[in-house]
Amino acid sequence: MNPASESVDESSPLIGVIGNPNTGKTTLFNALTGLSQRVGNYSGVTVERKQGKLRIPDGSSLELLDLPGSYSLDGQSPDERIVKEVLQRRADGDQPLAGILIVVDAVHLKRNFNLVAQVLATGLPAALVVNMVDLAQREGVTVDAAALSAALGIDVFSVCATRRDGLDQLVDGVTRLRAPKPVDPDVDVWIDRVLSDSLVRPDGLHASRSDQVDRLLTHPVFGGITFAVVMAVVFEAIFTWTGPLMDAVEGLMGWIGDRVATIVPEGLLQSLLLNGAVAGVGSVVIFLPQIAMLFLAIAILEDCGYMPRAAMLMDRLLRRCGLSGRSFIPMLCSFACAIPGIMAARTIEDRRDRLVTILVAPLMSCSARLPVYTVFIAAFIPNESVGGLPLGLPTATMMGLYLLGIAVAIPVALLLKRCALRGDSAPFLMELPSYKMPNARTVWMRVYHACLAFLRRAGTVIFAASVIVWALATFPRTDTDDPSLALRNSLLGGSGQAIEPLVKPLGWDWRLAIATLSALPAREIVLASLGTIYSVEDPVEDAESLKSALMNAKSDDGSPAFTIPVVLSVLVFFALCAQCSSTLVVIKQEAGAWGWAVFTFIYMTGLAYVGALLVYQATRLMGW
Repeated sequence: MNPASESVDESSPLIGVIGNPNTGKTTLFNALTGLSQRVGNYSGVTVERKQGKLRIPDGSSLELLDLPGSYSLDGQSPDERIVKEVLQRRADGDQPLAGILIVVDAVHLKRNFNLVAQVLATGLPAALVVNMVDLAQREGVTVDAAALSAALGIDVFSVCATRRDGLDQLVDGVTRLRAPKPVDPDVDVWIDRVLSDSLVRPDGLHASRSDQVDRLLTHPVFGGITFAVVMAVVFEAIFTWTGPLMDAVEGLMGWIGDRVATIVPEGLLQSLLLNGAVAGVGSVVIFLPQIAMLFLAIAILEDCGYMPRAAMLMDRLLRRCGLSGRSFIPMLCSFACAIPGIMAARTIEDRRDRLVTILVAPLMSCSARLPVYTVFIAAFIPNESVGGLPLGLPTATMMGLYLLGIAVAIPVALLLKRCALRGDSAPFLMELPSYKMPNARTVWMRVYHACLAFLRRAGTVIFAASVIVWALATFPRTDTDDPSLALRNSLLGGSGQAIEPLVKPLGWDWRLAIATLSALPAREIVLASLGTIYSVEDPVEDAESLKSALMNAKSDDGSPAFTIPVVLSVLVFFALCAQCSSTLVVIKQEAGAWGWAVFTFIYMTGLAYVGALLVYQATRLMGW
């Protein structure tokens, strides 16, 4: 992730926002700042840095810094070290902290107070934000904000960030932060004394609604079935429900292409714009609805509280390969993009577990693979039901590719933990937040930023790569009207013929070889390359035109270039390969050495080749 392009407004006071994970801290931050946010990294590390502007009714403004979620200032994870460093320096970079907003969960107030005590001990002006008061009332928990304020010496605000209740009072009070009272050296006795007069919980054991739901969702059998059903719905939504939106985007790209063809006369420039720029970017942009649906599903599952339950459920499986449930959320995030997934592993304190998680996270099928899967599955996998079930064969194939990454990651992780990174995993402890309705604003912000990042990638990396592929496929120009012969004689064609013997055992010809080679910077570039290589007549009617071109493509001997064994070989290769330069750079940054990034590229490329070889040869022998 690149540093934010927008400069920081150092003229406005900087207020840090801190809290335990699952306290609604980021939901509150989003509610206060809206879209006026800047996202980047802290200097020298890949820990995300998010800052936003809070508008005050009197016309002034404050800068809010969303510090990473932390359980303690003494933690050893990269996230917690960043928080400790910022609070110890009482500044972020060169900008001093004017104060701190400490966010706590009203339901688990006592559990959150260890961090509260440590932050107050810094002496920084502060205010306490008691969030999720609606859930606390449902559980019979009462927090006396006035008594808590008197005990701490700072203002205490009761809010419900998801409903925006109490935010007006918080915005009004954030400009008047006070220094706290001195903190008792014995933190536990400090905590008990303060909460004894301000926190009222129901007597005896109280089975909350969350506890009742957890009996089903964390059950070894029914929980696993529920998880499988949830994942099936997610994949069905990605592959089927997004169809109308994809058609709309495709129509838009077609309109853009028509305008370019009308304005620019035929010739080399028109070919560059249509077959290089518009076709290259358009072949990827049409999959924006699927990317949005994937991030929407993950955001909803996270915000409703289901993710930690799934992590606890998966701990039983991950424990067998030397990991723990802590690795589940980074691996699940990698289904959207390996980069935030790898960065999420920084919350794992054990270095060996963190490295193993980083090295297997790219095996999860990220959103960049999704366009490749979609085109090949739609073109060659028949739209039939599976065994009479409502699940279609295309959806089942898509799920199989996602499960393939998981299935391969398990033995890879086990091998790493028994060899290069030998050691026992730390016990799995994770707070289970109360279930709640997902906050529409939080979900929207997550999807919005993900889609914006995807479009930026399409407009920069993919655009540049598409133009380069077009140039390599066009020059040197030959005096022929046969597009296939012109491609064969080009620089791109020559390189493909040179490496064809390496990919022949996979069922590939030189055209597919150069398309795959061109996708080394980013996997999704392969679609733009295929459009150029197979001379798609109407490149901006991307999905249908490209599918038709692939279905009608011929090898040099006149046989179909894509059979079912070849298609499955391509899909398996892209499910396991390491074609993403950005991911390799982040692995180097997180692991601390280029050696781990090189190792990841080598082992994943080797797995992809062997897997594609086995699938192609096996399915061909079966007569498919």
